[in-house]
Amino acid sequence: MPISGSVKDRLGCGRKRVASRRQNNVIRRQHLRDRTSAAAETAAAIVGTHGRPICLQTVIKRLQEHRIRSRRPYVGPVLTVRHRQARQEWCQEHRNWTRAQWGSVIFSDESRLTLQMAEGRTRVYRRPGERYNDGCVMEVNRSQRGVMVCVLLTRTKKELVTIHGNMNVRRYIDDVLDNVVVPYIQRVPGPRIFQHDKARHHVARITREYLQAHNVNTLNRPALSPDLYPIEHIWDELGRRVRQRPVQALTLQELEDVLHEE
Repeated sequence: MPISGSVKDRLGCGRKRVASRRQNNVIRRQHLRDRTSAAAETAAAIVGTHGRPICLQTVIKRLQEHRIRSRRPYVGPVLTVRHRQARQEWCQEHRNWTRAQWGSVIFSDESRLTLQMAEGRTRVYRRPGERYNDGCVMEVNRSQRGVMVCVLLTRTKKELVTIHGNMNVRRYIDDVLDNVVVPYIQRVPGPRIFQHDKARHHVARITREYLQAHNVNTLNRPALSPDLYPIEHIWDELGRRVRQRPVQALTLQELEDVLHEE
């Protein structure tokens, strides 16, 4: 063997693959045709070059070579042809809106924030069989009381409105529309568009009549549309800041004060 002048290992051919190139393509096409197909079933159905079914890890590695990985499926509503068409038409209508046009929109959304807010990013390290151990369970009281708030967001304004009691049509009109939205539209020059979702108290007849009587234009959105408005980031940041406070709120009044402060 000739001397190369280096002490590094030379590249070898390595172990021969148990699945041929043709079988690798079969694996890829199988999981692209049937996205819910199990890798174990694919492995059991393919006989490798060694005369035996290939193993599960071989299928997973071949899929990863094509950037195909096992993920949790997105869970969404059942969309009919009419829903899909309405979504597409809405996007086509607003795709060329300028920053000034979006700046005239008053975004709004409501949420109930409780004293004990669950952190969805929390993970625990555990061994097999320890799923229900005390240290691996995050206890959440789902019947605890909370504070119903509504956030109004524009390019130059952010306001948090507290709703005392359960949200209904009358409280929505009195606490949100009559106290905040309509006075803001009347005070700020220029056309304004109000955005709210299709909750029952938003699309109720008395609400629509109130908005028409006060000349409030609304940003229509299709049914079962994805919630892509920027106000969703506010709920995420607001909950994170409340959880990170050194002293946690113990009463609903304390929680309400903390929310307004943050």
